[in-house]
Amino acid sequence: MSTDPNVVPRPEACSKSADVVFVVDTSIYMDRVQLQTYVIGVIQEIVEHLRVDELVTRVAAVSYSTDAKVFAPTAF
Repeated sequence: MSTDPNVVPRPEACSKSADVVFVVDTSIYMDRVQLQTYVIGVIQEIVEHLRVDELVTRVAAVSYSTDAKVFAPTAF
C-alpha cells in the first residue's frame, strides 16, 4: 500500500450479482472519438470492477437523443 495521501487505492471487485444499465444522453454534440474516449472509457473503468457473467452480473448501455440505441455487452 502506498503511503502517499494523494494516491487513492483501487476498490476491490464487486462480488455481488446485479443488472447494470448505463444510460447515456447523446443529445449534445459529441463525435465518435469523444464518445469512445470519454463515455465508453468511463463505462469500461466501472465494468472492470464487476464480475460480468450472464448468471452473475449483466451489463448494458443505452444511448438516447432523438432515438434510443441499445449496445451489446461486447462493446465494453
